[in-house]
Amino acid sequence: MEFSIADTFTASLNRLPVQYQKAAKITVFDIQADPTAHGLRLHRVDRSADKNFWTARVTDDIRIVLHRTQSSLLLCYVDHHDDAYHWAERVIPLRSRIESASEESELDEIFESERHLLYVACTRARDRVAVTGVTGVTGVTGVTGVTPGSEFLGDLSTSG
Repeated sequence: MEFSIADTFTASLNRLPVQYQKAAKITVFDIQADPTAHGLRLHRVDRSADKNFWTARVTDDIRIVLHRTQSSLLLCYVDHHDDAYHWAERVIPLRSRIESASEESELDEIFESERHLLYVACTRARDRVAVTGVTGVTGVTGVTGVTPGSEFLGDLSTSG
């Protein structure tokens, strides 16, 4: 299994108090040694559009957000419980931002700023960029529908 650590994880780890950083580092070691260990207390982030997001318990209040597939595990973020879940559940652009737009020009500005954020994130990557998406989503009614990929993904080039 490929094991990776995202820059967002490192940045969020560095913002935590030292005692939480130490506990998170121990948990990271445990995850890397055996990502299936029962002591990790892995929980799927149910309200995330991407069902590969999970959290691992560090302390009573600290959680590591990870993205887990059959062949890879990416440490994404670490923070206090609610903040970690909020990070994993967010949708870009936020639905509330889209719904708050009263004019077409405001909506254009929202999408342009999100497109720019994706560009900045991709150009700051050191070695590679992993972009994930959802092809099917089960809604609150229990009906599974196909969700198209982000329109921003068409802006990315696979060359170079």
